[in-house]
Amino acid sequence: MPGGDQISGREPRFAPAQQDSTPAQQDSTLPPEANRSVIANSVLSRDWHEAVADSPGPWLFILEGLTMYLHESEVRSLVTDLADRFPGSHVLIETVGPRSDPPGVLQQLRDQRTTGTEFVWSVRRHEQLCRWHPRLELLNTWYVMDYHAEAWPFLVRTLRHLPSVRAQSKIGHFRIAA
Repeated sequence: MPGGDQISGREPRFAPAQQDSTPAQQDSTLPPEANRSVIANSVLSRDWHEAVADSPGPWLFILEGLTMYLHESEVRSLVTDLADRFPGSHVLIETVGPRSDPPGVLQQLRDQRTTGTEFVWSVRRHEQLCRWHPRLELLNTWYVMDYHAEAWPFLVRTLRHLPSVRAQSKIGHFRIAA
């Protein structure tokens, strides 16, 4: 984010974390940057919190391609831990919609067949996460299907206007109040 963030004008620090990964895997994901640290730890562990807190903020936490594979209690614990420990931070959370919605069922079946993975947690609306912690504030929700419509197959371009289809893949931007 060259030029600093919109709030403090300072460069945010990035510390990529995955459910389970090694520093080598994380280094291959993002090129080295002065404002990025690699911490070899599970995102569900609290062991990395101290290392991040010791670095100057502001912090931007990006939970991408992760929450749908966790149980709600794990997502809630992660988000509330961030809200307790890192006031003033921003969090981007990629989520999927409920599997009970028809497009969710189809996605779930395709993912299980091709990757052997299973979506465990979903959320219909990002506002629901704000109930988890009093300092968590939803700033925006971006629906993936609203972008690059020309790249989607005809059927998806047509069905993406249905709320249950549109909500299947979304990114919530949260601020943790100081």
